[in-house]
Amino acid sequence: MMQFHHFALIVLATILAGCVDQIEEEPELPPYRFRFGMVQNGQIVEVAGNQIPFRPGSEYGWILDLENPNGTVIVREAFTLPSPTAWKFDNEEKPPDQVAGMKTEKVRIKESGQVFSKEMEITAYEHISHLSTYKILASDPLGTYVLEVFLNDQPAFRLEFELVEEEETKKVRLS
Repeated sequence: MMQFHHFALIVLATILAGCVDQIEEEPELPPYRFRFGMVQNGQIVEVAGNQIPFRPGSEYGWILDLENPNGTVIVREAFTLPSPTAWKFDNEEKPPDQVAGMKTEKVRIKESGQVFSKEMEITAYEHISHLSTYKILASDPLGTYVLEVFLNDQPAFRLEFELVEEEETKKVRLS
């Protein structure tokens, strides 16, 4: 009879162990490097204090270097402006099929015009760089912007920066 109880306890413990929810670990982010600043000749030039001078026609952006991502990485950026605006897209931007390893690109703009998001599916088995740029328009609001980037739905980095008037522009307007 004692052996039956031991056997029953072992069977019950095995059944209960199978019912315990398994905690899934978040997959690790692929190694990456992030840089932000003004764009000059296709290169990022970092800016002091995350301040972008308000110069309509100039560009700023970020570059993401992924080291050996071993397959597909979903890169999503969420970009929040200090106030709503009308979004305009440059027809000269590279189509997604011209960016090495990029398969799809989905763009969403919330109705208010204050939040923009872009999602890209990038496939690579070696190093890959992705450059995301924005052209400053005369209608862009001054103030604090927030940029968030996610890799495979996991937060990778969050950056606040300011679009500010240049000192020279302020002096011209005051005189």
